[in-house]
Amino acid sequence: MNFPTELQTSETADLFVTLILYRLKKNGKVGIILPDNFLFGTENSQKILKERLLTECTLTVDELKALKELLNNMDI
Repeated sequence: MNFPTELQTSETADLFVTLILYRLKKNGKVGIILPDNFLFGTENSQKILKERLLTECTLTVDELKALKELLNNMDI
């Protein structure tokens, strides 16, 4: 698979998620465990990937709770 230019990165977790999104069938389900810092990347490709996850995927309540807890525990 040739990755779209806007999603090319050296971060293997990002490439892994991009590949999963590409291969996932419509209405398919997948569970992924990713590094803690996955949601906080600042590269353009990481921002685009996060946007696609939020607009093209349905997150479960457990995922949303975990995201909320993670954001609440950040020192920013």
